[in-house]
Amino acid sequence: MVFLTGYNGFIGSNLRGYFADRKIGYYTRKIDIRNPLPASVIKKGTRTIVNLAGYIPKGSYELDENEKCLAVNLIGMLNLIDAAVLAGVKKIIQVSTIMVYERKSRGKIAEVSKTKPDTFYGLTKLYADKLLQQKAEENRFKYISLRLGFVYGTGMDREYQFGHWLKSAFSGKKLSLFGNKKEYRDYIYVDDVVKSITKAINCEESGIYNIGTGVKYTSECLAKTINREIADNRIEIVDKTENAINIGYVFNIQKAVKCLGFKPEYDLCKGLRELKQINKTRNTS
Repeated sequence: MVFLTGYNGFIGSNLRGYFADRKIGYYTRKIDIRNPLPASVIKKGTRTIVNLAGYIPKGSYELDENEKCLAVNLIGMLNLIDAAVLAGVKKIIQVSTIMVYERKSRGKIAEVSKTKPDTFYGLTKLYADKLLQQKAEENRFKYISLRLGFVYGTGMDREYQFGHWLKSAFSGKKLSLFGNKKEYRDYIYVDDVVKSITKAINCEESGIYNIGTGVKYTSECLAKTINREIADNRIEIVDKTENAINIGYVFNIQKAVKCLGFKPEYDLCKGLRELKQINKTRNTS
């Protein structure tokens, strides 16, 4: 049996739907992991916890936002581990992020690459990964940290760049490019993330795994691809960028392919076409 935390979020909502369709046993609890948790919140016989709880600060330099980030991402991880140990849980799966790594100007990021987060969110996720590994070794349970690329799909936050551009494209509004148009990222469709979590549940080995496509898209290329796949090249892209420095994040996913049996099904174009079809179905139903 699998216990899900953070089940109402973007990834959690998609994971619950996937589990329900395939009759995979899971349960949720209405808990606040920022506070110490009794072992009783975990049902007897629970073998695996999937921790999807996470908080991304809305403003990088706002103290209260960073305090929430610390409380959920790191202290919350510790509270969950303590309860899991008392309850005899055999495995904890942590959903982490590509942002624990140092941004690169060339080459792909492997699990052994340098970690150097440049956001407070990335820092808390990095130390949550380290904490999970240490506690797993001390208490002899299995652990997996899935370091995700930039996830998009049904239910994503429309306040961030990708989601905002999707919203604009669906409504026929222009896309505005700001900042560094050559900054690149590894984008992964939420359905592939859900499948990677399922692979991790069934994996008997502990470890850290990069989950992405291994393909980089610059901000400029992302905007053009959204325009082509969602809006059929009908909308204007306004370039308001200030620089063009080739730097960012893209994964080497060979470890996940070999050890988890993970293989992304969606490239960016296929994922966007899927979202377009979902949006069309919703608007006609």
